[in-house]
Amino acid sequence: MGPQHDSPECPVTQICSHVIKRKTDYWNKALVIDYLQSRLISCGIVANNAKASTVAFIAPGPSKLPRMHVLYVGVSYTGHGP
Repeated sequence: MGPQHDSPECPVTQICSHVIKRKTDYWNKALVIDYLQSRLISCGIVANNAKASTVAFIAPGPSKLPRMHVLYVGVSYTGHGP
C-alpha cells in the first residue's frame, strides 16, 4: 500500500486543497484481529511516522457498557499533523 500522495498536515477525514501532498510511504502500524466480529482491522495512519511506537488492542469497554468491546490505541507523540 503506497506510496500514496498524502501529507501529515491533512487529516484522513478531510479534503485539504491548500496542503501540498507528496508520495508518502504507508506504514501499517496497527493490525488487530476482532474475533467477536470476525474482522481484521488495519491502520496505517496512527502515529503517521515509521519510527513511532503504536499499540492497539480490543478489550471490554467502559463499565457503563460492560458487554461492549472497544478498540484501544496508544501512540508516540510525533508532532506531525494539524
